[in-house]
Amino acid sequence: MTVYIRKVKFPVEVTINKYNAYVGAYLCGEEVVTYQSFHEIPYLTKEDVVIDYLNKTKALLNSMAITPEELDYPEELRYYLGRRIVPGIMSDVGPELFGKFIKSRVGAKVISGRIIKDHQDLIGLNAEPDYPIWISDPITFLHEWRVFVLNGEVLDVRSYKGDYHYVYDASRIDDMISAYHSSPKAYALDIGIAEDGETYLVEVNDGFSVGNYGLFRTQALVFHATRWPKLTKDYFTSNDKFFITDEMLMGL
Repeated sequence: MTVYIRKVKFPVEVTINKYNAYVGAYLCGEEVVTYQSFHEIPYLTKEDVVIDYLNKTKALLNSMAITPEELDYPEELRYYLGRRIVPGIMSDVGPELFGKFIKSRVGAKVISGRIIKDHQDLIGLNAEPDYPIWISDPITFLHEWRVFVLNGEVLDVRSYKGDYHYVYDASRIDDMISAYHSSPKAYALDIGIAEDGETYLVEVNDGFSVGNYGLFRTQALVFHATRWPKLTKDYFTSNDKFFITDEMLMGL
């Protein structure tokens, strides 16, 4: 396996995944090739793994005619949300929805999660009227964690926000994993404890697109490397190599 990693400077929040993957690949004895441009990658095979910024990764996958599914709130896990969440578009957001929580539904996260209290909260969102969003009842999480799930088992649980006095209900994590029959091989359950003391699902993220939140380096590498071949399987089922052309690079 060759691990291709976007070359980054000293790790900061937006580059730490690449840095961790580099160290993890080194510790695992895997070949690592860093690059500043996709021009530097001669071709990819099914044994290779690419670790890059999310938008760059999605553009690369799109050039293989692969569009990863946005997981967010899988149907099997809606029981564990603890609030009502429905799809909508920006033009739906009016006075009748003031007090609701909204966030981007597909593609790049143009709108980070926020509660819309009045028209002032819509200023500067820079989203077209037909831009797809999720509309949710607001909920206050007192503590949140990211649960890394690999091959149906919990790889690790990492706290990322909230009051350390609160502890999640581990049995709820087990129930979510058991209920999520359509899950990918590597994904993350973001969970949180609400004011009623229950552990609910915040959202689900695909394994190729999540921040590590302190996941050990070799675990981070294995987690990503497990998900990547499943993402690219359809392309390499009928192709031995993927060559990045100049035309493709216009979008990369």
